[in-house]
Amino acid sequence: MKLAIIGSGPLALEAAAHFHGLGASIKIFTSQNIWGGGILRLESSYDLLTSDWSKLVTSAGRDLCGYTEEVNSGDDYLRYLNHMGHALRENGLVKDGQVKRVHKRFLKPGNTPKDKSRLADLFRVVYQIDSTEQIEKQRQENAEVFEKLGKEVVESLKNSIESFEDFDLVIDASGLTNKPMYMGASNSAALNEQALVQGEDLFYGREVLKGLDNISDKTSLITFVGTGPYNLFALSKVKEHFLKKKNCKIQLITDEEVPFLGLDTDIYAKGLSGFQSLLEEDQQDFRNLIEEFEKRIMEWKELESHVRAKTPRPAEPTPRLFVFNGAVVSSVDRLLDQKGIFITIEGSELIGTGDQLKTLSSNIVFVDNGFYKDESLNTGLNTEDEPGHFTLKETNIKKAHESILNIEKEIMKYFSRA
Repeated sequence: MKLAIIGSGPLALEAAAHFHGLGASIKIFTSQNIWGGGILRLESSYDLLTSDWSKLVTSAGRDLCGYTEEVNSGDDYLRYLNHMGHALRENGLVKDGQVKRVHKRFLKPGNTPKDKSRLADLFRVVYQIDSTEQIEKQRQENAEVFEKLGKEVVESLKNSIESFEDFDLVIDASGLTNKPMYMGASNSAALNEQALVQGEDLFYGREVLKGLDNISDKTSLITFVGTGPYNLFALSKVKEHFLKKKNCKIQLITDEEVPFLGLDTDIYAKGLSGFQSLLEEDQQDFRNLIEEFEKRIMEWKELESHVRAKTPRPAEPTPRLFVFNGAVVSSVDRLLDQKGIFITIEGSELIGTGDQLKTLSSNIVFVDNGFYKDESLNTGLNTEDEPGHFTLKETNIKKAHESILNIEKEIMKYFSRA
């Protein structure tokens, strides 16, 4: 059984270790030199992903690379994954190159050979490689030959080229976090959203964490759209800025009744705790302001009428952390005469938020409404029920181990053990 695994993150590595341990002939495709995936590296660097990293380590992974160290942090887990990646490479099981497409050798989508399953036709994995390194190596080994070829010919050989390899089965573990959802309703773009230039004051998905560096002393209006894990992490990180800068306001827009209700409380325990702490501290500050306001309003009312007429009424305080539940973004704009981003939100009578219609001003906006997978990689396959093609799409690594076992069960329907 020849099995292709696409990806370099933890899901791909764990799948490779598992099926290699079962005796399958595997090949893992990666376009990066760093194992563990960029997303995990971002999450682990904030140390907010999980409180028990050791539970993410499998016996198959340890057996593959002989890893015996304890795994108690995100950095420990990344070292473990790097050991797995190096072990796979040393065993000749790694194919460097970016996978461009996967299709059947002969069959079109929807076609089925007579009296046979589509599985009878091999999967063709087409990948792109950068030949520069290989050309330079050959230049050193055959300097005289390359000198005769001439500079222009040698440079033309350095262009990226496509190659392919055929497999019985394919596991796509390339992940789901490359295409962040828009901020509009139903995961579609809000009015004018696609015309906005990202960066500096607008960040999506995994870029949210990088955007935290753009918060400065001048940042007083921070808006979060969506309640995905990256916005949860970011909220924890802006807490210090928020508490220090008393005129700073945070606006959280979500279509949920309860923010972050869909996140795993075990995996995201630290982030959820940080958000709850932020809410409680803001509420306490608001209660203190209310007490001060009530005291000042009583003093104002006790003034002589002619003095009170000339004295401004004390302003009623408002919370600095606003959560707009059951709200969706209908439009988003930048104005020529004002800095910042202006987001219009609306609610629905269907969920009891029909009166929620307003435009919010923001210095910086973080959008984390989830992700969708770019299906252009598999346009040559059946969109549903392609025998022998599997997708590891879990964002929860612990649940991904269950998915790997389910894939094994499906494979055993087609193949018998040696």
